[in-house]
Amino acid sequence: MAIPKIEERLNDLITNKFCSNEEVFDWIEEEVDELTIKQEYFIRALMTAVCKSAVIVSSNNLMKVDKSQIQRRMNLLEKYLDHQANFELQALFALQALVHKMEHPPALLLFPCVLRELFDILYDEDIISEDAFIQWEKSEDPQEQEGKGVAMKQVVQFFTWLKEAEDDAES
Repeated sequence: MAIPKIEERLNDLITNKFCSNEEVFDWIEEEVDELTIKQEYFIRALMTAVCKSAVIVSSNNLMKVDKSQIQRRMNLLEKYLDHQANFELQALFALQALVHKMEHPPALLLFPCVLRELFDILYDEDIISEDAFIQWEKSEDPQEQEGKGVAMKQVVQFFTWLKEAEDDAES
């Protein structure tokens, strides 16, 4: 199945129709071959659809993340990310691209920016490892630079907290 079709169908199932995880699993098993499931573009399409479905846009165009939507899709993310470093990194690049496409929604008075919220949730729910976040932060891949600078500014506090937690654990 072609990449755009996979992206379109995952987006439709997860974001538009709010299908159950079982329905999404069934579609993937029926329509997507094993080799494709292990490809970067599949991981990115899945992560984009899941996180896009969790972003709520208010009537005045402010955005925040519905944590319960990410938690609802944890089984999907866990199965296909499989705690593999490269898949987790691809998932983070997908988030970077998603917030760039959303034009980097700013933080609200009571809520951090969308990217920071997503990072917090994905870390807290043990979907993305600390190592993958550090790898994303340090990545200088020229193909992954679009939106990276702004994204980095939005998650400075997350990485400060992550490094402080790491320092505390070591002492």
